[in-house]
Amino acid sequence: MIAVRNLRKSYRLGSETLWALKGVDMEVAKGEMVAITGPSGSGKSTLLRILGGLETADEGEYLLNGETVATLSADRRATLRNRRLGLVFETFTLLPRVSVLENVELPLLYAGRRDAKQAAIQALEAVGLADERGRDPEQLSAGQRQRVALARAVVAGPELLLADEPTGRLGSESGREFMELLTVLNRRGQTLVVATHDRQVAAACGRTIALRDGRMEADAPC
Repeated sequence: MIAVRNLRKSYRLGSETLWALKGVDMEVAKGEMVAITGPSGSGKSTLLRILGGLETADEGEYLLNGETVATLSADRRATLRNRRLGLVFETFTLLPRVSVLENVELPLLYAGRRDAKQAAIQALEAVGLADERGRDPEQLSAGQRQRVALARAVVAGPELLLADEPTGRLGSESGREFMELLTVLNRRGQTLVVATHDRQVAAACGRTIALRDGRMEADAPC
């Protein structure tokens, strides 16, 4: 499903050029659950943002199901994120003063889906939060907000689900429950890539790719 070849990405910091990725190669097959690990500054979040179509690499190639993502226009990358990718972030990225249900409906409304409300309710049922659909996300716990974010990420049935430090702001129990949800999704055939520095999160995945200083350090089954 994913093929990454010699991926390089840099950022300008004043007069300096900082390389976040220095020639990463990796592949992820359909149905895999893969952890991207490494310390802060290793490049794992940058890699995930490129996989999610939020950024493009300076050099190298990223193919999703044989399609070169970097050559897509900004509009087509936005459509890719809306219809084929699911994204979950450490910071939840939920809209305040908008109900839980409306947050989950949003990707479907952008896609013009007429069944947006019912599909959103079903997604909330899958994460155990259908009864909270009328509440403001700010009224929920951190663990509940991350489950809302997960429901929003999967509501459109994405080919690939990407999660960047999804348990970083959760307590140990909430984090464990969230990873159980991801594991259930994977058992049902969902392909997942999870960036994390948490060893327990990585251990829940079938395979770990370790980065250090922008380079791949290891690629091994958990």
